[in-house]
Amino acid sequence: MALAMSAAMTNACAGRRVAVLGGGIAGLTAAHELAGRGFSVTVYEIRGGVRGLGGKARSQYFRVGGHEVPGEHGYRFMPAFYRCLPETMSRIPRGATPVVDFRMPQPNSVADALVGLDRFAVARDNMPLGIIRREVPRTKDLPGLALTLGKLFHSISPRDARHMGRKLLAYYATGPIERAERFEALSFWDYMEADRLQPIARRLLESMPQSLVAMRASEGNARTLLDVLQLMMLDYGRPGSAEWVFPGPTTDVWLAPWVRLLVQLGVRFAQGPTQRIVGLEVDGGQVTAAHRAGAAPVEADLYVLATPLEGSQAILRASPTAVMGCSQLAKVLAIPSSATRWMVGLQLLLRDRDRPWTRGHVAFADSPWGITAVSQHQLWSHEHRQRITRAGGAGLLSLIVTEWERPRDSEAPRARDLTAPEIVREVVRQVASCRDLEQHPMLRADDVLAHHIDDDVRFGPRVEGNGSPLLIHPPGLWARRPSVVTGYDNLVLAGDYVQNPMDLATMEGANATGRMAANRLLDVVAHTPHDRAMVIADYQAEHVSPALRALGRASDLRYLRRRSNAPTPQPQPMPRDHDQVTHDLVTEAQSLQARAS
Repeated sequence: MALAMSAAMTNACAGRRVAVLGGGIAGLTAAHELAGRGFSVTVYEIRGGVRGLGGKARSQYFRVGGHEVPGEHGYRFMPAFYRCLPETMSRIPRGATPVVDFRMPQPNSVADALVGLDRFAVARDNMPLGIIRREVPRTKDLPGLALTLGKLFHSISPRDARHMGRKLLAYYATGPIERAERFEALSFWDYMEADRLQPIARRLLESMPQSLVAMRASEGNARTLLDVLQLMMLDYGRPGSAEWVFPGPTTDVWLAPWVRLLVQLGVRFAQGPTQRIVGLEVDGGQVTAAHRAGAAPVEADLYVLATPLEGSQAILRASPTAVMGCSQLAKVLAIPSSATRWMVGLQLLLRDRDRPWTRGHVAFADSPWGITAVSQHQLWSHEHRQRITRAGGAGLLSLIVTEWERPRDSEAPRARDLTAPEIVREVVRQVASCRDLEQHPMLRADDVLAHHIDDDVRFGPRVEGNGSPLLIHPPGLWARRPSVVTGYDNLVLAGDYVQNPMDLATMEGANATGRMAANRLLDVVAHTPHDRAMVIADYQAEHVSPALRALGRASDLRYLRRRSNAPTPQPQPMPRDHDQVTHDLVTEAQSLQARAS
């Protein structure tokens, strides 16, 4: 019966040719959802082989002493509030098991192998490592958030801790209308009134968004950053893991099994430099061809433009006629380069012993380059740890540099001005300025056996460019971003720069837009409306408790009444110590939440 129903549902799709332009997470997701429903799908990608697929999520590999060591574009990290990405992974078998119904979770799936984490750490110069563990508090939502904030702010003055805690709690008591209208237009820095803080607190504030998505606190909008921060903090007050990581290199444990499944579903891959898309041809309100750099034009019934932002802009600059007929494509071209930043990393193969630090990620809050890191060895399975051992290593650190342009103190050099060895030495210096739990430097230069800097960073011999910038979210960017739906019925957009409910440049956002693109094409061919890829319409509505959402609705009613008169924060007495700060924040949070009761 299930097979007969599945066959009936694919009738509207059968024989329809879909060209997916780009083999990143968005493109692979669209291919997955469309091929499973009977479309004839071909993915076009400039990079070759399985290791060329996955975009910014793909693993990278380097050789040490004749042995291959797997590295990453940066570390892969999936908060517990993600929904689309884990659901896709649950449908990908790790082995070569035939899949009967691609819509259903598979036994022994990629998702089943994920490693759950329940802590992260904040490292500060000349201070012991501060570890924040997931603890389920007796108080929920806002009071629970206040407890987490009290731990996060342990290294700053009580005065600044109170100020930052009050600002965050005030935001989390607001509703979606005020967030979209007021806080989307404000920078995170301005909303937090960061100029009132002491330097050490300002550095902590700056590091919070940089460790998420490479944006400076002065650049990212308050709504995007505070919404995501709220979701992450709520995960630390709930049972189960707060985040997930892979048990090995991303390509090996996720992307390769995914590609194997896609081939089973009938997806074809056209890869290599000749497959680079260089322009779109349109006629009569339809896309009629996608031109390639070294091959005949791609002709299909339906097109998914799933190249990264910089690739999409290059394609559209060469397609003025297509842009002229579509406001959404014009929006793609109008996104300025100032809306992107570099968030690429390096791997350090350690010589004599691993440096686990903590079983989770570490944010180096005082790092001029906004460094974040994780020790991979402790999280990978035996099979992948052996690859480190064979290369003569005892550990592998994945680190991300999120500030390549303007270091946060005047003494540090600018990363983009350096050679590769100079970058490695400066990263080690910044990490070594922090202390582990035993008060020892977290890293020494002698610990490093070999290094690898992200393949997308181009040297010659100093840094010349980066092939994979990451979208940041400055104030007002949401309205300037394109939607999945374009002015052409047979063309959809997919990628983390496209408007999506996640609203953050992440694998989850890319996966969500791939699903949205597939659903739009299913609408175009009048496929049965009961068979669509799952998409989360509102992460806040799903993840935040009914009581806290009720508080937000009440806040929105007050906001609409006073829309033209923003309240002025009143000065508060300063508490004596951090225990008093946390107590006051919890008390205030309980008072706020009581309004919804």
